[in-house]
Amino acid sequence: MADPSQLPPPDPTPFDASAWAALLERMPGGAFVGDVPDGHGDAADIVFVCANPAFEALVGIGPLAGRRLGDALPRPSAGDAALFARLAGVAADGSARRDRLFVDAFADWFDVRAWAVAGRRFAASFERAAAPVARDRAANDDDERREPLLRLALAQATQRDARYRALVEQAGDAMYVHDGRGRLVEVNQTACASTGYSRDALLSMNVFDIEQGHAADAATALWHYVEPGSVHTIECRHRRRDGSTFPVEVRFGRLDLDGEPLYLSLARDITGRKRAEDELDRYRHHLESVVSERTAQLAEAKDAAEAATRAKNAFLANMSHEIRTPLNAITGMAYLLRRDGATPAQARRLDHIEAAGRHLLGLVNDVLELSRIEAGRIEFESVTLDAAVLLEEVGAMLAERARARGLTLIVEKAGAPADVLGDPTRIRQVLIGFTANAIKFTEHGTVTLRARVERQTAVDVHCRFEVRDTGAGIDAPTLARLFSAFEQADASSTRRHGGSGVGLATARRLARLMGGDAGALSTPGEGSTFWFTATLPRAPRVASAGPHADAPDASEDALRRDFAGARILIAEDDAINAEVARELLAGAGLAADVATDGERAAELAARGRYALILMDVRMPVLDGLEASRRIRSLDGYATVPIVAMTANAFPEDRARCLDAGMDDFLAKPVDHRRLFSALHDWLSKGRRREAPRRGPPPRPEPTQ
Repeated sequence: MADPSQLPPPDPTPFDASAWAALLERMPGGAFVGDVPDGHGDAADIVFVCANPAFEALVGIGPLAGRRLGDALPRPSAGDAALFARLAGVAADGSARRDRLFVDAFADWFDVRAWAVAGRRFAASFERAAAPVARDRAANDDDERREPLLRLALAQATQRDARYRALVEQAGDAMYVHDGRGRLVEVNQTACASTGYSRDALLSMNVFDIEQGHAADAATALWHYVEPGSVHTIECRHRRRDGSTFPVEVRFGRLDLDGEPLYLSLARDITGRKRAEDELDRYRHHLESVVSERTAQLAEAKDAAEAATRAKNAFLANMSHEIRTPLNAITGMAYLLRRDGATPAQARRLDHIEAAGRHLLGLVNDVLELSRIEAGRIEFESVTLDAAVLLEEVGAMLAERARARGLTLIVEKAGAPADVLGDPTRIRQVLIGFTANAIKFTEHGTVTLRARVERQTAVDVHCRFEVRDTGAGIDAPTLARLFSAFEQADASSTRRHGGSGVGLATARRLARLMGGDAGALSTPGEGSTFWFTATLPRAPRVASAGPHADAPDASEDALRRDFAGARILIAEDDAINAEVARELLAGAGLAADVATDGERAAELAARGRYALILMDVRMPVLDGLEASRRIRSLDGYATVPIVAMTANAFPEDRARCLDAGMDDFLAKPVDHRRLFSALHDWLSKGRRREAPRRGPPPRPEPTQ
């Protein structure tokens, strides 16, 4: 017998209803946990603690939790009543049962198992069986007699195999063999060493005296469903004799010895592994803390970068506005001087003023373009253009520079594509860059601009633009890297010509975005040809009665002919730009009133009727966006055209204007031909809009 002083103190495991409910869900047959009131009484008084869906399906009632057996099966047969009474009996004596019998209430044969649970409870399972088999019921009921029989069978097996004991004792893991109720029948020396108990002490104990962390009744139920030959693994804690505990990984399986089930468990001390896992867990939490901190830093840096980008964009937008506003006045005044009459010498000077204005506008656009390239937000305008006109404009801008270097600038317009849709600003930008470079690097001779159609279809034209010079030429290695960003033909500190090295790379990127490419051909000593291509859609044909692109003043004449005397409201806070706009409209036969802020524009619109409104955006008191919204709400102004004429030239500015109720958008400086064309177009549309609504003549407009 074991020394009573070595036995562990009692450690009753409390009943866990949720754990049992989860266990019953995994059982293949019907199963339930029952409570026997006061530990005795009629089987009809059994109360269901929990039941799985399979058992509720057998009974035909659910949920069963909290119901009496007598309510679920109100009129059981004598055999069924005796069965449930025997099942309830295991709660009183702590035994276990297994029977195969016919259950009248369920009209079938079942393997019925029952085992005691904590307190007055018992668990039972019903699994359908094919046929009844005879059983030694005395063996089921006599647990005291069964234990020595199991030990005897195990001892006989040990004697049959002399190697068994050596194998068991040399095992690195603690080995425990127990019966279906958890009573230990064999252990090895490793089990004794790990727990601090002697072998005799362990053999007088139950496995639950050393295994912590699992409800004894739930584990017992699980054993009944372990199939011979299968292996299961769990983690729990084992308790030593001194009361301390340590983590173990237990692999257990079932073996049947002389018809009796035994359970073999191999327990491995995983203290080191758990320590490593805890360390890894602490390290993981530390990493999460570091990542969270770094993420917060990155978010802060991102916010700072976005704030810097917004500040830069705001600065560029403001710079663009402040340059475009006086530039609009310069180009507008130059046109008015030319229109009022100029001598040939004055006309040439006006040409230079206008060319310089266009060049300055190009520089502004280049700065904005660089910003948009960096932000990846490049957008292309699509307007009807004539390549010959673009070549002439570039030639006019750079002719004086070429003459100053003793060069002849030639523009070859023959074969240049016309009536195509594209972005003239960006095409001009690339041509100016190529031509300026050719002039800079050519010592004598000529620089030639040309354009031609390489191929065309019914819907688009593949155009090729070239700038050829008679300079020194470029060797092949240098030419190969010339279109890379920040690369120059001569990057030495003694170079003769300046430059940033970004122009050619930008030109290639723009060309590719227009469906083409860019490159260069060069022979040292003979000169170079820089080229780029673009695929441009064909422009839709326009009716001959309208203004013609080849006649710059056709739109002005058409305005004078079709809308003479039409009243236009100009909302413009800059006095010079307001004067330019009024003079331009007066020359086209239109009457114009000027409002110096948005609030005044809304007041004038409310007092009189205007055929069209030209609206600036940045104005004091009330900006053009809110003024447009107010005017749209006035009676009779729902369809009156409102055209933005502003130095806010970003695409998002255009979108805001259209969202505010405006019909079109003209960026300053405004070309007079484009202005007249837009006015004629929108006055025509406004007339068509009003035609269906016309009834009685409108009231006379008040005199301004």
